Amino acid sequence: MLKSSLRKSRLPMECPHCHSSDVIRSRRKFAERFLLPVFRASVMRCRDCKKRFWIGVEWGSVILGLLTMTVTACLLVGVVLAHQASVEKAAAKPVVAAARRYRRAMPKLPPLSSIHRAADDPVLADPLPSERAASQK
Repeated sequence: MLKSSLRKSRLPMECPHCHSSDVIRSRRKFAERFLLPVFRASVMRCRDCKKRFWIGVEWGSVILGLLTMTVTACLLVGVVLAHQASVEKAAAKPVVAAARRYRRAMPKLPPLSSIHRAADDPVLADPLPSERAASQK
């Protein structure tokens, strides 16, 4: 996209330092590999004075983007600080004891002495048929 826009421009490129028209495209440095696509720019070098310069930077959109990021960051910090203040204010209030909740009364169980025992019950005390056969032999 950038190459086509450079080719389409019919204006001869000029070095901003020495005003020579003998300029070539320069290799990007490490940081420029990340910055130049964001700024939609390219790097040029003057063959006469050997200076490097950027072309195609739209500074208006760069400034607008930085301003937008700054405002967003300020708003985010403001919200965080307001939240911390409300948490500290709530912690400073004395804690009122909550009303106790009582459980429902459990039904009374009969005492363990009144539980039916197997020895007292003739049906439960009757041995199994296999036990009867073994005891009869």
